[in-house]
Amino acid sequence: GRAAPALPGYGGAGFAGPPAQASLPLDFGPLATRGREAQHAFPSPPHCIQTMAYSGGIAMTALLKLLTSPDQGWASIAAKPPSLFSVVGLQLTVLALLPAAAWFYGVTHAGWTLPSGENTFRMTQESASVIIVLFYGAMVVGTLSLGVMIHWMSATYGAEPSWQKSMTLATYTNMPLFITGCVGLWPALWFDLILGTLAACYAVYLLYTGIPPMMGVPRERGYLFASAALAVGLVMFIGLMGVTVMLWEMGAMPVFTD
Repeated sequence: GRAAPALPGYGGAGFAGPPAQASLPLDFGPLATRGREAQHAFPSPPHCIQTMAYSGGIAMTALLKLLTSPDQGWASIAAKPPSLFSVVGLQLTVLALLPAAAWFYGVTHAGWTLPSGENTFRMTQESASVIIVLFYGAMVVGTLSLGVMIHWMSATYGAEPSWQKSMTLATYTNMPLFITGCVGLWPALWFDLILGTLAACYAVYLLYTGIPPMMGVPRERGYLFASAALAVGLVMFIGLMGVTVMLWEMGAMPVFTD
């Protein structure tokens, strides 16, 4: 058969391909300007918020390690302890807020009942506010006092004094008490008492396992160090009970709703 004739401009010797298009310059100037405007419209969080989020992540990571594997957790914390400002200024103050806020809600809204009765007791918000503020202050001051005593006794047991490690040890040792304090949302006497006792026992265990790696002392000497720190903690607890009685006499006593 005969070949089909070539179409004009699309074949044959005179075909030069599709007409060339003029190259257009790519101008990303408007897009870059809009990107900078969006960045200014949505600025990055302040440095203090970033620091708080970072410290909170460190605290939660340390808590998980101490709950699952205390020896490895203390070893990793001792190798790279958080800064003193991070422990005292951020982690301790925030962790102490958890039980304070939980108990404020529990005693003012949820209420509690005694095993021998059916009446639900609730405190007024004014009375609970004073007691919760004192409760929060007692937790912070008690933890700081324990850190001070650990730092003061460190030289006696052959450890190198370090405020950073002493405060970290005191704060992370009390972590189970801070976390378990959230049960104040449901202030049931028997339930809170059992969990509080278990948390206190685990806090003592963390103290005994944490002093040797954190303070850099042998395990045998660390047991003596931990026993001395535990005795100081018990003395502070008894002193806190006496201060509580004095504050009740001065007017910081619970007032219940009708």
